[in-house]
Amino acid sequence: MTKSQTQKPRTERLEMAFLGVPEIRFKNRTIRFRTRKTVPLLAYLMLEPGLRTREKLVALFWSQSLDNAGRASLRNALTLINRELDVLHANLDAIAMQDADSYIRLARRFSSRGRALFRHKH
Repeated sequence: MTKSQTQKPRTERLEMAFLGVPEIRFKNRTIRFRTRKTVPLLAYLMLEPGLRTREKLVALFWSQSLDNAGRASLRNALTLINRELDVLHANLDAIAMQDADSYIRLARRFSSRGRALFRHKH
């Protein structure tokens, strides 16, 4: 998507927590995915802005799968994410988060709070 194409700003809030059991909340409801690699894939796309090739994502998350099986698993995970959250921009070769900057700011704010929490002496 080019900068000249306009998107309406997102007003919904996507919340992701990774301390303990990962939790994703969107539009005031908890989102659960049926495959275990979907949440790490979503987190990676959120925290690593920009386009990521399908080939790279398959290599990162499904490296032990045969090529066709890895691509099918990636397609399945992307479908699950978009069905629940509608936050991805994808073409035949690459995937990116829509509005990634706003999600990254949120993640960095959470990350700095998390580091402070771990530094706190009990």
